This record gives sequence, C-alpha cells and structure tokens, in this order.
Amino acid sequence: MPRKLISELKEYFKATKRPTEAQFADLLDSYAHLSGPELKRITNNINTENGYLKLRGMDNSVVA
Repeated sequence: MPRKLISELKEYFKATKRPTEAQFADLLDSYAHLSGPELKRITNNINTENGYLKLRGMDNSVVA
C-alpha cells in the first residue's frame, strides 16, 4: 500500500466523520516507517478524548 499524504489522512478524522478500518490501516501504514524523534512528535500530538481521535498541530491546536 502506498503511503498517504498527511492532507489525505486528515480528511479521515475530521469532526463528525468515522474512519473505516481501511482508513485506520492507511494511517498506520503511512507512519510505520518512522522511528525516534519523528514518531515521538506524532504520537505526542495524538489524543483520544471521549473515544474520539484528535490530532494536534505543533502549536497544540486541534487540526483534525
């Protein structure tokens, strides 16, 4: 599976949307190659409040 662009992945997680199993797989596959500081930056910006995934940008604002 080719990696998806961040802009494509963000569309899966916008407010009121429910990502499919395949879309979660796309997210994981797109970042499985990362390690070290890159992975830590991304995982630090993922927050699951109330069972929903929220992605935060570098300024801590919700981006998706």
